[in-house]
Amino acid sequence: MNLHQQEKNVGGRGIRTVKMQGVRDIARQWGVDVRVGRSKQDIIRDIQIKENYSPCFGTKDECEYYDCLWRADCLDNRR
Repeated sequence: MNLHQQEKNVGGRGIRTVKMQGVRDIARQWGVDVRVGRSKQDIIRDIQIKENYSPCFGTKDECEYYDCLWRADCLDNRR
């Protein structure tokens, strides 16, 4: 686990989520706007676009992208 992640117990298992500072750091690497006031959800969706993925963060009840960095946050957000 790196400095940008935290572990949460969801459904009886530990999953790793990305802290907001980690989201901002990743966004800067992609050239995504990280100004104060932007939500984690909006920043992640902009990153997904830069990565050539659908900006689907927080929009699905299930996710088929098991390798997605945002999967744990996204599904945890939907509960």
